[in-house]
Amino acid sequence: MCSSMPLNGIDYHITVAKVMFKHDWKNALEWLKSKGYKLEKSAYYERIKKLDEDVGLINQEFLDAERERLGPLYPMYYECDFYNSSSTWYKPEYFQYGDYEENM
Repeated sequence: MCSSMPLNGIDYHITVAKVMFKHDWKNALEWLKSKGYKLEKSAYYERIKKLDEDVGLINQEFLDAERERLGPLYPMYYECDFYNSSSTWYKPEYFQYGDYEENM
């Protein structure tokens, strides 16, 4: 069921960012920052998930089906949990600190 409750400032701007930037979360966060909202990537996606649940775009039944379908990949799609397997070609700290050229 779709909620008719008006969105508050941050939820309104997150909804606009979601439509404008789709999966481009970096530009979405920059745009939100320009509007006075400083969010981390995980907080941004948590807010989107909550908004989607509140207006009925997704529900628990859908999420349960996705968890079954995706198995161990579910957290990557729905919980912002990007794991590092032993077969990856990079070290996570290269992306966190930007010093990959020195250590390669």
